[in-house]
Amino acid sequence: MWFESDADDESITGWRRWMTVRGDALPNANAPKSIYFSLYTKRSEEGLLDFVDGWPPKQGTPLYAHPASVIPPIDAVFAVGSDEVGAWLAANEWPRTERYNPNFRDAALVNEYEKIWFSEHPILKGDSEVFAMTGGWHLPGQARDWHELVSAKLLITTLRDSEPWVEAFQMPDGSYKVIQRIT
Repeated sequence: MWFESDADDESITGWRRWMTVRGDALPNANAPKSIYFSLYTKRSEEGLLDFVDGWPPKQGTPLYAHPASVIPPIDAVFAVGSDEVGAWLAANEWPRTERYNPNFRDAALVNEYEKIWFSEHPILKGDSEVFAMTGGWHLPGQARDWHELVSAKLLITTLRDSEPWVEAFQMPDGSYKVIQRIT
């Protein structure tokens, strides 16, 4: 369920509820159908997941899942790609831990890859019918935390009204992290 911004509710609580999702809709969550989580943020980057046993009383826009596949961003290919990718990076004198930038010698090949990625990713192609996506890779924006989050499991990314967008992660230690981002 998607919730539009509610100025009255936000002025009272300080939190914006973005959406509520049934727990079993999350990739690899192994959550029962009876568990739901709501995704909230404050005006800052702070956010939280609230786990509840029932559907929220406030009604919003019902969401329906459908399968889709998006190739990973080039930063993910660089960071965790195959041994062949590692050899290609070494030949280009580029460490796996460095995010892509135009100084990369084989930038023409990366540009072709990114054209495909841009054409597939709903937030980058501006698909107004997609409200959120579960799983996949987090966006390699301007934030400096990209490599820190590679080992975390991306649960959901909001796409509707995608400035800001919100990413919810399950960290390797089992805790949750919600980040609100802008470009």
